[in-house]
Amino acid sequence: MLQNNLDKLSPDERLELRGILNRKQKGCRTNRWISKIRPNLHPKQKLFLSLEDREVLYGGSAGCGKSDALLLSAMQYVDVPDYSAIILRRTLVDLNQSGALMDRAKAWFTNTEAKYSAAERSWYFPTGRGRRPARLTFAYLQDEGDIYNYQGAEFQFVAYDELTQHSFRSYSYLFSRLRRLKDSLVPIRMRSATNPGGKFAEWVKENFITDDYLNASPYEQSNGVWTKQTTCGECHATGRFEDQQCVYCEGAGHRTRYFVPARLMDNPSIDLAEYSRSLIELPPVERYRLEHGDWSITEQGNLFHMESLRFYTRSGDHFKLTRPGQSDLLINLRDLQLFITADTASLEKTTADFTAISTWAFHQRSGSLILIGCQMSRMEVPKIAPAIINQSANDKATFTMVEHAQCGIGVIQELRGIKGNGMAVLDYMPGKRDKIARSTTAQIKVDAGQVYFPAGRPGWLDACLAQLIGFPNFSHDDFVDTLTMAASWAHSRHQSGNSGEPAILAPIGR
Repeated sequence: MLQNNLDKLSPDERLELRGILNRKQKGCRTNRWISKIRPNLHPKQKLFLSLEDREVLYGGSAGCGKSDALLLSAMQYVDVPDYSAIILRRTLVDLNQSGALMDRAKAWFTNTEAKYSAAERSWYFPTGRGRRPARLTFAYLQDEGDIYNYQGAEFQFVAYDELTQHSFRSYSYLFSRLRRLKDSLVPIRMRSATNPGGKFAEWVKENFITDDYLNASPYEQSNGVWTKQTTCGECHATGRFEDQQCVYCEGAGHRTRYFVPARLMDNPSIDLAEYSRSLIELPPVERYRLEHGDWSITEQGNLFHMESLRFYTRSGDHFKLTRPGQSDLLINLRDLQLFITADTASLEKTTADFTAISTWAFHQRSGSLILIGCQMSRMEVPKIAPAIINQSANDKATFTMVEHAQCGIGVIQELRGIKGNGMAVLDYMPGKRDKIARSTTAQIKVDAGQVYFPAGRPGWLDACLAQLIGFPNFSHDDFVDTLTMAASWAHSRHQSGNSGEPAILAPIGR
C-alpha cells in the first residue's frame, strides 16, 4: 500500500521514509554513498551511527576505527539538499597526514559524483537537479582564537577528531554554529572521537566518562552506550523555563551526553596483533591508554617516575639486573628471598577495587627488589586465600604479607588456619597514614633504582606500571599498595644488615 502511494509524499517525507527503512534494516540511517563505501558496517560503527542524539563521543583505544566512524557519521545526510557538515582537527598538518581524514575522504570520493574544492577543503554531493548540494568540510582549530573563523557558518553536523587536543571553549563555541531550518528532518549533531590522554583530557573525561564506567569490568566497558547527565542550568532541573517547557533540555531537566567505547577488537579491518606489537615501545601509561582505552588516568602522578624504573632479564635461576651508568648485576635465585604481598578487596562486583597479589624477590646486600609477577582481579574473600597459596606454591615464596585491615584480617586468619600450609603470614600494619605517606619508602626505593621489573613488558605488567606512574591520580592503586608493603619490608631488612644473608655475586659487564 505504501509503495503505491510514494508519489503522494513530498520530497522531505520520502527522505524521512527512506531513513526509517534504512534504520529498520541496518540499525542506522545510511544512503547510497555509505552503502557503496562500507556495505557491511562494523557493529560498533553501526551503534555509533544509530544515535541521533545531540552530543556523542566515540573512541577509546588506538586503532578502533574512530576516524572512519566520524567520516561515516558525517556522510549520513549527504543525500539531503543544503546539508552541511564539518570535521575539525587541531592543525592542517593533522588533516593532511597519510591515512588521516582528508586522505581517507579522497580515497572514498575520487572518481565519484562528489566534487572537491581544494580552496574550501570541501566535498560537494549532488542531491538532485535544481537542488543545492550537500557539503562536507575539513577544517582546523589550532588556537582558541580560530573559533571566530566560523562566526557566520551554519552546520547540522560538527565533529572533532582527537577531542582531547581541543580546549572546552573551542569545543563549546561550535555549538553556536549548529542550526537547521524549522521543518528540517536532519538531526542536529555534535560528534567527537578521541583516545584517552592529551592536553585537554580532563574536561573531556569530566563531560563524558562516568564513575560507573571507570569501575566497570573491561567486558562491561566495551559493550553498549554509556550516558552522563548534568543538571540543566537554565531551568535548574525543573524542566520549565518562563512558564513553558524548557527548550534547552526539552523538558528533561538535565542534559545527556553519550559515550560509545571502542577497542582494537571492534575494528575488524585492522591487523590486531601487528598493531599491538607497534604499541609495545610506548611508555607504560601511554601504551595502557592506547591499547586498552583506559580513562582512569588523565595525567601522571609525579610521585613515581618512568626514568627511575629499572628492568631485569631472567635466564633459568639467574637474574641480570640492568643498571644504567653502572655494570649490570648477575644474581642467582638462591641468593634471593621470594615473598608475596597482597592487597585485598572484598567484593567481586565490578565497582569494587581489585585484589592484587604480587610476588617479589629481595636481595638484601644490594637492597634490590625484583617483581616476579602480579595478578589483579576482583574476587570474593573465600577465593583470596586459595589464590595466594596457589601463587606462593608456583613461585616458591617463603612468606606472605597482607594488610591488617578490613577483609585482609579475615584472609590472614584463614591463611594461618590452613593446616600444612607451611607459609609464614605477616601482618602489614599501615597505621593512620594515608596511602601517599605510606608509599614514601617505595618512592625512595624506586627513585634510587632499586626496584626492578621484567624486561620485554609481559602483558600483565602495563597495568602495574600504569598504576605506578599514575599514582595517586589513577582510579586504582592496588598494585602500588603491594609495592608499598614490599618496599617497607625490604627497607627494614636492608637496614638490619643481617650477616646471615648470602653475599652478592660480583658485578659483570654488559
